[in-house]
Amino acid sequence: MTPIAASAVPPTIVLASTSPFRRELLARLGLPFSVVAPNCDETPLPQELPAALALRLAEKKARAAAEKRGGDADPALIIGCDQVACCREKIYGKPGTHENAVAQLSALSGQTVEFHTALCLFDARRDRAQVRNVRTQVTLRQLSATEIENYLRREPAYDCAGAAKFEGLGIALIARLEGEDPSALIGLPLIALCDLLRGAGVPIL
Repeated sequence: MTPIAASAVPPTIVLASTSPFRRELLARLGLPFSVVAPNCDETPLPQELPAALALRLAEKKARAAAEKRGGDADPALIIGCDQVACCREKIYGKPGTHENAVAQLSALSGQTVEFHTALCLFDARRDRAQVRNVRTQVTLRQLSATEIENYLRREPAYDCAGAAKFEGLGIALIARLEGEDPSALIGLPLIALCDLLRGAGVPIL
């Protein structure tokens, strides 16, 4: 990717997410940024594949945050992200309730789950969206009903794909994992983000 020449006044960086874990990850880069809640409908389209869903929602969130800030008049780079879990061709979204979370973890116990963590860097001035999808394969331990209940009582991960909050106690659910970016599983793939930011003329180092 050929970098865009950095301007004298760097663009504002905006994270289109209210997740404290994504904020914590982005803060590692040492760049000033603000946060905007995108408030998007995350319902999958008919027959939509997991990777396509994650990519669509990441861009949708970035564009929604840009609209909140004034659309194409806003000199900002908006970071949108989304994560979708799938196993045996079935998509597992945010469970929302305890009952759904128990059902998800029971179904995924002992299975290998593919997490698609999509990233969008939207340049509001140029109406240009760059997207990436980072895949992580996670094999969950065989979980007993008691372990599932104990986990959800201590960490009610009802707003996490597959009911697993890996940035917290959810790490105890994992037997093994394979992926190219350890930060992707938490929700914001920093390796890919650094590449996109450099391409947009934002110096990281």
